Amino acid sequence: MSRKNTTVGTGVMIYLCLLSVAEFVTTHNLRAGMAIHGGILFALLLHGVMVEDQSISNMYTSLSIAPLIRILSLSIPLLQFENMLWFVIVGIPLFIAIFTCMHIQHLDRRSVGLVMPSRKDVSLTCGIIVLGVLLGWMEYQILKPGLMIAASASWITPILILLVCTGFLEELLFRGLLQHTFTETMGVRGIYVVSIIFGIFHIGNSIYDCFFAAMVGFIYASVVQRTGSIYGVSISHGTINIMLFLVIPYLALSS
Repeated sequence: MSRKNTTVGTGVMIYLCLLSVAEFVTTHNLRAGMAIHGGILFALLLHGVMVEDQSISNMYTSLSIAPLIRILSLSIPLLQFENMLWFVIVGIPLFIAIFTCMHIQHLDRRSVGLVMPSRKDVSLTCGIIVLGVLLGWMEYQILKPGLMIAASASWITPILILLVCTGFLEELLFRGLLQHTFTETMGVRGIYVVSIIFGIFHIGNSIYDCFFAAMVGFIYASVVQRTGSIYGVSISHGTINIMLFLVIPYLALSS
């Protein structure tokens, strides 16, 4: 292994550990967790500026959006809004950050999977979407959340919000931007790293959900690697959350 690969691997491992600590601390002390995430964000941006290798710089700069997710979710006064609006309010600045990062790095739509899958991959794409129903049921068994909307409310807007502001947003970040920059720098190992990062950001839910999310992240990463498109996994991810927060809790209330 070259010295460059060793240095990059060590740096990535340090950030994985720091993100894990930050997420764990956040579950017990919000202010301390946000402070650690803020330090990680600053370190990643600084690291991205200081390294000379462009691919490594892009990787660290893109990763800085990960702690930004938690900082935004903790700093915006979400209690003033309905639960579903949380996803929109946090999602807008994250979309801006992702597309700004893509623009700065001169990434086209194909680089981050914003293309339709080819005809030969349609069956795989449809399969991963259908799998979202089962995965949503499995995650519900881990978390058992309540219904996020009033039982009598319309489901149209909540479904659209979950598809766009959770499914598409998170897949654009993790399987789009991060997977591209990490695999460009680390090769296939980047898929494993991004899947672990995705799992880390579920530590606050439970340790079981952390491992479950990492597994799902790896499945999605493999599909994107094969198809070159994030559209199928985005719909599948949105379907998981629709099942998790709407369908199964509603059925549980009705039974």
